[in-house]
Amino acid sequence: MPLFLRRESIRMLESSLDALHTAANRLSRSKRYEIREKSSENAISIGLIGVSAELAMAACLIHAHGLSIQKRESGNFKSFPEILSDFRKLVSEARPISDFLVEGVSNPSLHRQELENRTSNFGILSTARAGGLHAGKGPNTEAAIYEANEIADFLTCLSKSDKIKPYLNQIPDLTSQKKDRTLILEDVTKKIKGMSGSDKESAISSVFLVLPDIPDKNPDWIDLFEKVTIAPKSRDVTYLLDVLDSA
Repeated sequence: MPLFLRRESIRMLESSLDALHTAANRLSRSKRYEIREKSSENAISIGLIGVSAELAMAACLIHAHGLSIQKRESGNFKSFPEILSDFRKLVSEARPISDFLVEGVSNPSLHRQELENRTSNFGILSTARAGGLHAGKGPNTEAAIYEANEIADFLTCLSKSDKIKPYLNQIPDLTSQKKDRTLILEDVTKKIKGMSGSDKESAISSVFLVLPDIPDKNPDWIDLFEKVTIAPKSRDVTYLLDVLDSA
């Protein structure tokens, strides 16, 4: 079979699939041991879900620009938000270097818009990923499954391109376990005010993960959400609860 993408991009797409499959397997099987700290239950799963999204976007950037796009001038790897920003720019500018994203697609403009839409909430996922991998905190299982399916849908959207499709087969599917977003929001918000400590922080993370699309201009609570996910303070938790009431 001929190569349609750079080898580095193929490697990262396959790693993206592997990360999502691993998360899906964890979410769909029973726990092997007693969990004493509930907020740790899905930390690794949400971390892997975020890793899957980041690797897939980076794979596209590398095919368009080469390996250098993945790093800052200092030589350090870019963060998830930086990769996200670069990817959305690649999609929206519709330059010839990004034509591989729409190869064989009947309506390239509409497809680019769909890719942008599917990454609109990745800023929240970035923070949840960091909370899982660096603080051992994750959302509830329903929210994690919801997000796994969102990333599966993103990969499926990418795979509509004839040049990407050969490298994104057998995308995991957890739709049989997916709970309606409205039901998740209603269920968690009813319980959240009776919670305390890490349980409340995990619940807040769960709610924000499944909120409807966030506007391109980030609202002022985005930074506070990161603080609550990584290093919470009571006043920040209180403020985000007020935001949830408004939402």
